[in-house]
Amino acid sequence: MLEQTLQRPVDFSDYLTLAWITSSLATVGGAIGSGLENEDTVGAAAYGYQGPTG
Repeated sequence: MLEQTLQRPVDFSDYLTLAWITSSLATVGGAIGSGLENEDTVGAAAYGYQGPTG
């Protein structure tokens, strides 16, 4: 199916590119879905950052 979409033979780098795009979109979607309430919330959604503890 990917070959039909790209209209050429696919190789491993095509699948890596697809995985990179998918993970990037998921990161952005997570940040947007968090409501962008504050810097810690965005950091947690985008990077898994939990903020300062204590």
